[in-house]
Amino acid sequence: MKNKWTKRIMKKNTEDKILLIVEGNTDLEIVKTIFEEALIPLESIDFIAANGMAHMPRIIKEHRNFYDEIVVLVDLDINNNFEAESVARLEISSEDYDYHVFTAVPSIESWLFSDIDNAYVKSKGTERTKEILSRLPMPDDIPYPRQLANNVFGKNNFRYVLNGFNINAASSRSPSLRKFVLGISDILRLDSNLKWENEYVRTAGRDVFAKLVDERNLLFTKHWMAKK
Repeated sequence: MKNKWTKRIMKKNTEDKILLIVEGNTDLEIVKTIFEEALIPLESIDFIAANGMAHMPRIIKEHRNFYDEIVVLVDLDINNNFEAESVARLEISSEDYDYHVFTAVPSIESWLFSDIDNAYVKSKGTERTKEILSRLPMPDDIPYPRQLANNVFGKNNFRYVLNGFNINAASSRSPSLRKFVLGISDILRLDSNLKWENEYVRTAGRDVFAKLVDERNLLFTKHWMAKK
């Protein structure tokens, strides 16, 4: 049990920081790399990998007296951005804790495909890989991003994949990523460096085409991954 003096010291050490809780170490690695590309200062954030959503309520409760702002990022596990944060909050806890919720739709691995040009460069480069990348839907609509990322990039190779990726292009193609980056910037009271609108205009034609072939792509993706 921490005494009141310990609590005061901890509060002083964290008063200029926010706490960001993610589900696991892979999420932590991806988030930190994204923040570096988005010019969000890592020294303004304390990170905790919760080892699963089930542990988040306890972590929030243990730390809520030491941080003015607590943020959680979770995988939504469904391809839907509609009221995603409200859905996730109900899954995390029924208690009325004061914290911010952001979601990766359907999981954080979908963000690895948000800059599709970078995904081509960082992929294994086989003809089959190039074909599947050329037919991908928008990142938040990818059916099995975790399995697909392991097949396309190699397992646990995600920090390399994100190094040097175009955060503006990525944010223009993934609403869940864009909400997360803009939301963290707002909580930290930073002027966002995102220029996603111009990238959206530049890539809109290609993305509309990808959406049109989405149903065919879903069948192709399942067939391709079944062979792996």
